[in-house]
Amino acid sequence: GKSYEQPLTLVMDPRVKTSNADLLEQFTLSKQLYDEWLKLDSMSLSLRRMREQITQLQTRAPAGDLKVRINALAEKLQSFSAPAAVGGGGGQRVTLPGASGRVRTLFNVIQNVDLAPTSQVVAAIPDVVKDSRAVQQNWQMITSQDLPALNRELRTASLPEIDLPK
Repeated sequence: GKSYEQPLTLVMDPRVKTSNADLLEQFTLSKQLYDEWLKLDSMSLSLRRMREQITQLQTRAPAGDLKVRINALAEKLQSFSAPAAVGGGGGQRVTLPGASGRVRTLFNVIQNVDLAPTSQVVAAIPDVVKDSRAVQQNWQMITSQDLPALNRELRTASLPEIDLPK
C-alpha cells in the first residue's frame, strides 16, 4: 500500500556513436516499414478467415452458378496468396507472402543495428512499399467488389455470408 517515487533519466547507450539525425532516419524508415507490415499481417489474418469460410461453403453450395462463383473466388484468393516472385517490373505478380516477407526482412535489417540505414536499404524501401501497396490494392478490390457480390448471392441462396474481422 506504499508508493515510492524516484527520478529516472534516460540516456543513449554510450557505446552508440550514431548521430541523432541518423537515428531519426532509422526510426522514420523503420516506422514506415512497420506500418506496412501491420497492414499486410492484418490482411493475412483476414485472408485465412475468408479461405476457411469458402472451404466450408464449397461443400454446402449446390452445383451451378453459385458454386462456380465460390470456386472462382477461392482460386483468386489462392493466386493472390501463392508464393511468387515479387517486384522488379517484368510482369511478375506481387503476392502477400512475398511482399510481407520483403517488408519484414528490410525492417529487421534496419532494426539490427543502431546505425544510419545503408544506401542499399534506403533505395530498396520505395520498391518494397510499392509492392505492399499493390497487394493492399488487390485485397481492397476483393473485399470491396468480389466479396459483396458473392455475399449477395449467398444471401439469396440462404447460405451463410462470408464475414471478415473488422
